Amino acid sequence: MQDVVIISSATRANDRYESLVDMIDPNEFSVEFITSKFMHPTKQFRDLSKEQPEKLRCKVTYIDELGYKKNISLRRIRSNFVLGRNVYNYLEQRKKPDLIFAVIPALEMAYHAARFASKHHVPFILDLRDLWPEAYRMVFDLPILRDLFFRPVARHANYVYSHSDAVVAVSDTFLKRAARNAKPGIPMEKVTLGTDLRLFEQYVGEHAVLRNDREIWIGYVGTLGRSYDIEHVIDALAILKKAGYGNLRFVVIGGGFLKERFAAYAEKKGVLCEFTGKLPYPEMAGRLAACDIAVNPIVHRSAGSLINKVADYAAAGLPVLNSQECDEYRELVDRYRCGLNCRCEDAPDMAEKLKTLIDDPQLRKTMGANNRRLAAEMFDRRVEYPRIVELFRRFRRGA
Repeated sequence: MQDVVIISSATRANDRYESLVDMIDPNEFSVEFITSKFMHPTKQFRDLSKEQPEKLRCKVTYIDELGYKKNISLRRIRSNFVLGRNVYNYLEQRKKPDLIFAVIPALEMAYHAARFASKHHVPFILDLRDLWPEAYRMVFDLPILRDLFFRPVARHANYVYSHSDAVVAVSDTFLKRAARNAKPGIPMEKVTLGTDLRLFEQYVGEHAVLRNDREIWIGYVGTLGRSYDIEHVIDALAILKKAGYGNLRFVVIGGGFLKERFAAYAEKKGVLCEFTGKLPYPEMAGRLAACDIAVNPIVHRSAGSLINKVADYAAAGLPVLNSQECDEYRELVDRYRCGLNCRCEDAPDMAEKLKTLIDDPQLRKTMGANNRRLAAEMFDRRVEYPRIVELFRRFRRGA
């Protein structure tokens, strides 16, 4: 039996690794999931008495770190360093695994796991879900701060890329980045974040939102933070309201430290917004599916690619208005004709594209169906994730 260690900073709703472990035959692989005691989304430590590690159907090990209050802070850098060092120390004292599958983010966990794997000749597979340090480039406008932060982080990231025996990434965009520093000829697989379409449909049925209004619901799912351009969506809706579209409701599903700011901005602009807060994934699926249009508003210079929300929008069968600059996703929107691309941070252009979708119910229906086809062809975990399991098999002892 192959002893596999999966290392990720945190579990979350609709988690990639919970789905992956569910697809692994326990008679073929013995899996240990290593994660942090600190939860990045909530900035809180886990109450281990309330954790349910049995949900992952494998051993779960929680590692200490310091914790932090702000995403961008010296405290976070120190906390991540301590976490990575503690992961390394834990790996040193456990039985040597047959395979390590580690995730970026968090970079320091992956870096120290790669160091251990290199030292002990353990096959190491990287799962690249986000680009570090590129993901923080938009935060540092001052060149001195940017250089101070980027250089050590980039050095660790490049170490991970260059010491991986295989790379899994959520997009072709990320695969190309890893390939710049990766060893030549190693296996490289695109496996999108996606969602379980069968479960998504079940959740929509169980949490259906019945509507008898004449409103047009424009839905957003995700964190309310600096990466997401909610204010320009509100500006676009204000433009449309002034033009006579008084039946628009912006349904914002998710939480984050900018929620109050966005809510105040919507009130100032006189735009009807419903801020639901963060919902359990099944409830989110039901409310999202009740919307008419989805928006993917990402700020300028974002390093994201095929992010979680685009899979959820596709699963819900909604036409999408996209301002994300990632060429890979913009090309998918055009190729599948599953929505409309607009200019980033451009409220008038966003309003014009929304008007096109609002005025044409048949276009919305056609584009929504096309987006659901995209989900079936690219974002269904039951189709995509077995490729990761097959990659594990390629590194089986004696294979």
